[in-house]
Amino acid sequence: MAANGIEGQTVCTSQYTKPETVKPTISGHSNSSITVTWMKPKGNVERYSLYLTPNTAIQSLNSLNTSYQFENLSAGRAYSVMLTTISGPFNASSELVTNATLPNPPGQIEILNKTTSSIETQWIEAPLMTGANFYYLLIYTSSQQSNNINTTNTRMNISSLSSGTSYNISVKTVGELEFQSETIYVYMVTTRPLAVQELTVTPGETHITVNWTNPPDYKNSYKYFLSWNQTNSQMQNCTVTQTMYNITNLEPGQCYSIYVTTETSDETRGAPVMITKCTNASPVKILGCQGPNDNTAQIILSCTTPHGQHTGFQMIVNGNNISATASCNYTISGLNHNTIYNVTVITLSHGNPSIPVYRECSTGIPITTIAVGVSVAVFLILFSVLIAFIIYWKRLAKKESPDIQIESLRAKVSVAVSVEDFEAYYKKQRADSNCGFAEEFEDLKVVGTAQSKLHALNVENKPKNRYNNVLPYDSSRVKLSILHGSPSDDYINANYMPGYNSRKEFIAAQGPLPTTVNDFWRMIWEKNVQTLVMLTRCNEQGRVKCEQYWSSGTKRCDNIIVKATSEITLEDWTLRDFDIKNVKTAETRAVRHFHFTAWPDHGVPETTELLISFRHLVREHMNQYSKHSPTVVHCSAGVGRTGTFIAIDRLIFQIERENTVDVFGIVHDLRMHRPLMVQTEDQYVFLNQCALDIIRSRTGTNVDLIYQNTAAIYENIGPKKGAPKNGYHNS
Repeated sequence: MAANGIEGQTVCTSQYTKPETVKPTISGHSNSSITVTWMKPKGNVERYSLYLTPNTAIQSLNSLNTSYQFENLSAGRAYSVMLTTISGPFNASSELVTNATLPNPPGQIEILNKTTSSIETQWIEAPLMTGANFYYLLIYTSSQQSNNINTTNTRMNISSLSSGTSYNISVKTVGELEFQSETIYVYMVTTRPLAVQELTVTPGETHITVNWTNPPDYKNSYKYFLSWNQTNSQMQNCTVTQTMYNITNLEPGQCYSIYVTTETSDETRGAPVMITKCTNASPVKILGCQGPNDNTAQIILSCTTPHGQHTGFQMIVNGNNISATASCNYTISGLNHNTIYNVTVITLSHGNPSIPVYRECSTGIPITTIAVGVSVAVFLILFSVLIAFIIYWKRLAKKESPDIQIESLRAKVSVAVSVEDFEAYYKKQRADSNCGFAEEFEDLKVVGTAQSKLHALNVENKPKNRYNNVLPYDSSRVKLSILHGSPSDDYINANYMPGYNSRKEFIAAQGPLPTTVNDFWRMIWEKNVQTLVMLTRCNEQGRVKCEQYWSSGTKRCDNIIVKATSEITLEDWTLRDFDIKNVKTAETRAVRHFHFTAWPDHGVPETTELLISFRHLVREHMNQYSKHSPTVVHCSAGVGRTGTFIAIDRLIFQIERENTVDVFGIVHDLRMHRPLMVQTEDQYVFLNQCALDIIRSRTGTNVDLIYQNTAAIYENIGPKKGAPKNGYHNS
């Protein structure tokens, strides 16, 4: 109030108090972002200012916010944040709080080289990490130990390892504040085992026995990979568990390079140990001699040239060596008339000489004129009589037999016989040593052979074929996906085969080669195969017929991991279950492996009931699991035994559903899709015998068949109770 008593005007002023300081926290981070959070302070706050360094980013936020995420940051970098609370003209800033983004992980790991004590590995550099402070943490682990290495390189030679030992290797990026990226793995990398010791060989005429001792680091899981070849010929091989192997079916007098390599359970091989040895020469066959009556005393030797390789022949007469000769058909002169000589002939070769062949030979009597007896005319007369008799016998045998209804369609693509007439038809065709069946089989020789096989003959695909006369037709071949941009990626020696229920019910394939095992499992995966039938042993009569494409544990085949989950071995077949996993998709599928072990190459099973029972076992699984996917069947070439198995499956359906037997028509159809299906006449006759036995079993007249399958019990897939003795079951 003024002195004169007049009241003045009221004036109001506001004043802000300084806001509270808030400390932020970094509560979450990735390789490209961090999340900042804070608690709302007491009192009034109008807004926040959030400062990020080193990006020098400032973010203004309203008072309702208590968190903020900075995005599009660099991986593996340290970042600091400062939070400022603002109220009017006043503000309060926190201290800098530091955290970091996660580093990016490295790329795929590649194994460059393996020795008995080291593994050289390389990986792709972690992307978008230029300028960041980081290193890689490499960890390698075996069942015995675990070790780690810090490195800034992307290539590392891991040393001081144990031979023949599997390691799991992982790499991850470690960045600011020791933050780690996700881990990249490669599993079951095995160092090479040590080489075998004391390799020795003992040659025979057609075999070489190989012996060796275990390597110093021997483990019970070790196997031995043997391979051998002669110069400029295809390598043959086998895998054994013992330290001795007898290589058979060799050529006499031929030199062979033999390699023995230690192999771990996952097929990692050590350094091969090589030895060269020649088989012994083969002795001459049918050594004959004559001493002609002549004024010159001589012995004329004649022989059948021995099998195999030879460099000459050593002649020994009464213990005296004669110079080696190029031929065993040789005339020895300079002898005495009318004298008995002991003649020895030894075949010479690059290896040991043959066992000697002995013969007593007499020289002739000296005369001025020699009468030479001619026996050729007598032989020709006898031979002509024999030929005439054979022709007469054949004509007599081909006299018209009782009529049997045979339906021939479209220039002999079918020989359909009703079930009621089949036994009479069978007896007629079986007469004269299967003469009728032989004529049918002869008619099948050219079926399908005019079709193109261009893909199989491609230069890049030729090594993928086990036999150069069994090549898939282009029209029905199985095509794989193209992985690496090469047109040859889609090739495998396999064809779709028509079954009774669909035109692609089966895939007939050759037995995998070492170089095609990955393609084989890729086909199983891509075609969604759940039933796999194998009709050969891996080794038969000393020869590799099929690469063993599975192991008793886990086997990696490119992007497919094959794990054996069960195995039951019976007298005539083995049943296995596999889980196959695609490492790219992580999907796992089940495959059942039916391995028939009682079927000789180019032959037939001992009894029809064996194959009929085995077919029933396979068919039950197909009906349950393979209605919408093909069943793969293979032997060695994928034509003989494979064709017979597919044919018997179709034949049983045909008998049951059509009351008809048409073996010729079935084989004709199969041969239009793959060459040589049902490869031998014996297999063709065997199919007809199966048909007869099935018909007899259905009518109750098959009293001679005694086989009963009582051993094949495998989970819920086995012979049904009360199954007939020949193994036949109605489908």
